[in-house]
Amino acid sequence: MVIEKPFGTDLASPQRLNDDVNAVFSEDQVFRIDHYLGKETVQNILFFRFGNGIFRAAMDSELH
Repeated sequence: MVIEKPFGTDLASPQRLNDDVNAVFSEDQVFRIDHYLGKETVQNILFFRFGNGIFRAAMDSELH
């Protein structure tokens, strides 16, 4: 799980998110990255996922 920080609008909202994430994932499966560090990587993933028919077909077949 990758969570881009900052997240939440007050102290309680990120605490709820952490509680929800930790209920499903162990801490070593969670990566909290800074928005500016992760922005380009996420854009690249989205570009390859949705912008390239070969990858889209491969990903769609894995999801079904």
